[in-house]
Amino acid sequence: MEQLNIIGTEHYKRFHEKDVPWEQVLRIIFTTKSKKKGKNIFEFKNKKFYVLCCKEGDNLKVINAKKQ
Repeated sequence: MEQLNIIGTEHYKRFHEKDVPWEQVLRIIFTTKSKKKGKNIFEFKNKKFYVLCCKEGDNLKVINAKKQ
């Protein structure tokens, strides 16, 4: 099983962290099934939130997180 570091991008920190705190982002990533949107792009959704990530090497970078 591959181990990934989950990190927030500057974009997430600047524009989205207020609306969707980091703890909530991690909860969504670990408890919902991802949907692959592109080669290295993954989307996580539940009834309340949407998280968009990009895999780069050993890092899963959180790009966007929004309330639905």
